[in-house]
Amino acid sequence: MEVKKVTYMGVDIDDVTKQLEDGIAKMTEKGWTSRREDMLSGTAVRVTYTRGPVDDDEDEEALLDALASMED
Repeated sequence: MEVKKVTYMGVDIDDVTKQLEDGIAKMTEKGWTSRREDMLSGTAVRVTYTRGPVDDDEDEEALLDALASMED
């Protein structure tokens, strides 16, 4: 499974919401699935995307939790 983190930032909550919605739509078109959204502030959201099958020895939730706790 591939994992990618993208941070969306805007000037206000409406701007970041629009960027988030547009970004998720664009990533979905490329085959990525939004798995986790973390609000960093009122104007920043980090999204963790995944693509591809989960390996037999991977626990998807544990993997995403570990990735979320890592700094970029």
